[in-house]
Amino acid sequence: MTLGDNTDLMECRDHVLMCMTSEKIFLYDLEQKSFIEDETLDRFIKDNYTEMEWTGAGYTTYVFLGAGNTIYVAGDKGLYRHVIGGGVVEQVIDGGLSSLGDPSNSIMSMTMNDKNEFLAAYNNGKIVRFAYDATVSSVPNDRITVYSLNEDSLVKQAIAAYQTQYPDMYIEYQIGMDEGGVTREDALKKLNTQLLGGSGPDVILLDGMNIDTYAEKGVLMDLTDIVNGIDQQDGLYRNLIDQLAIDGTMYAVPAKFCIPVIYGNGDFVNDVADYQSMADMVERARSVYPDTNLLEICSAKGIMKRWMPVCAPSWKDDKGQLDQAKIREFLEQTRRIYDAQMNGTPQEEIVSYQQHLISEDGTSFEDSIYFMNVRDASYLMQASPFACGEIIATDIYRDLLSIPRVQGLENTVTKLMIGQSRNVYHPMSIVGINAAAKNVDAAKQFASMMLGATVQESMQSGIPVNKKALPAQFAYDESDLGEDGGQYYTGFSTRDGKSVNYTIYPVNQDGIDQLEQWIAALETPYLSDAVLEEVVYAEGAKYLEGIQDIDETVRAIVDSVEIYLYE
Repeated sequence: MTLGDNTDLMECRDHVLMCMTSEKIFLYDLEQKSFIEDETLDRFIKDNYTEMEWTGAGYTTYVFLGAGNTIYVAGDKGLYRHVIGGGVVEQVIDGGLSSLGDPSNSIMSMTMNDKNEFLAAYNNGKIVRFAYDATVSSVPNDRITVYSLNEDSLVKQAIAAYQTQYPDMYIEYQIGMDEGGVTREDALKKLNTQLLGGSGPDVILLDGMNIDTYAEKGVLMDLTDIVNGIDQQDGLYRNLIDQLAIDGTMYAVPAKFCIPVIYGNGDFVNDVADYQSMADMVERARSVYPDTNLLEICSAKGIMKRWMPVCAPSWKDDKGQLDQAKIREFLEQTRRIYDAQMNGTPQEEIVSYQQHLISEDGTSFEDSIYFMNVRDASYLMQASPFACGEIIATDIYRDLLSIPRVQGLENTVTKLMIGQSRNVYHPMSIVGINAAAKNVDAAKQFASMMLGATVQESMQSGIPVNKKALPAQFAYDESDLGEDGGQYYTGFSTRDGKSVNYTIYPVNQDGIDQLEQWIAALETPYLSDAVLEEVVYAEGAKYLEGIQDIDETVRAIVDSVEIYLYE
């Protein structure tokens, strides 16, 4: 047989050969020597699994054959059974009620034994047995609802942990923008109608929402007791939490956060003290590196977005009014950075960036959390004297600490990124509880679990706000280290043949202490205002690209935002 795609999984059983590629499950009859067409299975995969692949740390989707001409598909949505050639795909295990839905568990292998039990091996060393129990209800009677505008991996992890600890409670996870065509504005209108009417979800993830407005409307519960309880038990980074308090009341609590940083050659990054000197540095870098891709970002919006976290917090006063001078300064300095980046980056790299910006499902890479990560390929190849972005996970911090041990990068200096604001952090997975929650105790238990060490020790993205969880994120076994003390060995190559290979070393106590010193200095939260930022991106791009002047650009931003603020 011949396949056009790479095969991630293969298995034979009862004269059927199964091959899983990234987009399709191929079935081949070894006796008839022909493919088995199964429209029901194809449609199910297309509707439910956009990616089926080996990630290097487990499978996003795992497929295996069972007795009686059956096939099983396992992933974060659960385990499904299908008789090959049949017209039905049935759910055997609900991912929302099991460890399959936990994003910290990545499947290495799964099978079924002769007792009709299923065994799953996860990448974290766990082996879990799933057995049928007729005395347990398939869906618990008691429930709470958790809501977020976009899917949140920490919520999914907390749901799996909560269902394990409290099997009699069902958690319904609602994602406001999960349905095709639903805009942020439409999702918020629907949520607001529910909340103001005294209904709505029990737990709300407030990322991308106006926390002050919800607090003023009285729809959020005070979480001070929860915060104090976990702080006494595990310790919390209170300086990050307290900054979000409103008049001393904690209506919203971030469960994790990211840190904007800049690192590079000390002769360049040491001089950065504000946004103007940041632009000075980029221009100087271009003069020294006249024909390289300095930033690895080749769009007006992307370049504005890179520095948004360290600039936007300064754009409003205490009353929420816009500071036009600050917005003008942001645009003028960003124009300098944009010009320096675009005038020198090889044209083929600009074209490649823009061609791959939008994925097949219509989403832009620049709108994902991964875009905000530090982009450091050019720095590692020594084609740029600096790199900047957010530390979006603890493993990014671990990688960062190893860079000064790369040959030629020994004098790398790392510091908190400075723009129009200083000591900035990006709160994420911001937990709130509906003041009209139907099951207050369960909602509080869930919020506590999101903030507790058990879940935070193994979360996949962000830096934990729980102090006890932070060292656990860096735990390692000495026996896993290489002879040179390396924990991981990685590298990459470019299409023109250049390559970089380097060793990533474990984070020791000095590294943890340095991170905690950074955290202690953080005092300015970046809470994204999507409406304001989209206007700045749209109008700012016209200015950066030379389509309209600065006065017209600032005026257009102010006029649009004043209407929004009035509404």
